[in-house]
Amino acid sequence: MNSTIRELTLVIVESPVLADRLMRSSPPHITVFATGGFLWSPQFDEQTQRLKRKALPGKLEERNELRRLMRQMVRIVVATDPDPAGDFIAWTIAREFSLTRVERGMITSVGVGAIQTLLDTTWPQSADQLFSGLQNRYTIQSAWNRAMPNLTMKEAGLAALFGSTAETNTFTTPDGKELFSNNSVSIPLNKKASVTPSNTSFWHQHQPISTFDAVSAIVKKIQINSYQDAQERLRSLFETVHSETDAGLISYPRSSERAYYQSTWNNLQGQWIAERSLNEFMPVALRSQTAAKTAHEAVHALQLGVTPSWVKRHLPTAIADVYELLYAATVSSITMPSQIPALYSSEEFEVHFGSSVQTGHPHTHLTPVLPAADLGFQLCRLGVLRPSGFGAFLDGAIHRKKISINSSGHVRPGPLLEPYLHQAENLRNLLETLRDLADEPGVTAETLEPVFTSFTSRKPN
Repeated sequence: MNSTIRELTLVIVESPVLADRLMRSSPPHITVFATGGFLWSPQFDEQTQRLKRKALPGKLEERNELRRLMRQMVRIVVATDPDPAGDFIAWTIAREFSLTRVERGMITSVGVGAIQTLLDTTWPQSADQLFSGLQNRYTIQSAWNRAMPNLTMKEAGLAALFGSTAETNTFTTPDGKELFSNNSVSIPLNKKASVTPSNTSFWHQHQPISTFDAVSAIVKKIQINSYQDAQERLRSLFETVHSETDAGLISYPRSSERAYYQSTWNNLQGQWIAERSLNEFMPVALRSQTAAKTAHEAVHALQLGVTPSWVKRHLPTAIADVYELLYAATVSSITMPSQIPALYSSEEFEVHFGSSVQTGHPHTHLTPVLPAADLGFQLCRLGVLRPSGFGAFLDGAIHRKKISINSSGHVRPGPLLEPYLHQAENLRNLLETLRDLADEPGVTAETLEPVFTSFTSRKPN
């Protein structure tokens, strides 16, 4: 693609604010266009079981502007999220302009160099492939609505976690003190973990943080009431640039990953050495990295030299507080693990439990709890939640009394979810089956019927 870099290039994104930021640091031959969401709305025909598109009346001006730009440009890059909403935008553009394939890209930062990085890392995607994936998901959602009219897929995911087993490394003592295990434990959340006092110790390594971790931490540490508001603050911080260098402050804030690319490790190590020294930086043997095909990595501060104190002097408090939190999380994730006293151990789960503070007296049972961040991560793994919708989902689930979340960020099932907990194992199996089918060719209502019939036949009385 480098040979065509000077050709007139159109980059299509969703956010008008993001488009404005990218245009400020783009060369003259680059134009960034914001769709402002959908230009066409998805229409799934229940009769034909076919996905269609319908022009949104309020977006006529944007569609006309896009048509004008498409006639002028040589290279077109669709830089919407690699999720169903972003894929739908890419497919509608392909369909409107009779493209057999679209060039996709991902925005990893804003400011200087962001567009060049985008253009150097694009990939082609078939319009038929886009349609097939979208068609499958709408077909599955339609079949779900018919078979399970009183329970959404996300709520089924909640029931699957709270009624069967969840993965957690967070536990509480009988008097409410929080402990964490050195490895995740798969355990029913209503089961106690039998433990014995331990004189050993373990090293606690802070993972890089996902969107789920970041949003949860913002609510807990900054003490705001809305998870969606927390996610909006995270997005606002991403779209903010350094006032002197015009560089972005954080990486892309929609990610389910808790790991960095190898290139990010190398970049952060170089910065660490320049700012401090090689001492205390995470050794290579302890680092992890995401797979090469993963669209986005963990959320992190881009420049260690841009300190929270500087940001507090130059940005609004609502954004500066979020930056301070992310900066601290970034530093924690790239420095040496800390030694934690193992207050307890469990032979059953082969883990140690520790805390940054002593609990005061021995206990024999610990209660597993599910932090909001881990809830989001596991619902994402079940295929029912995307990072972009995490905040709004939590607020909605709390409002509908499907869950409650305490001041420590621990989630419990609400009264309106409890009737479904006895179906947890079957719901988990159903969701996992549908998740795996979503990327298979040829999903139809007929192929899905035995999947739901099998679930119904296993349903407890």
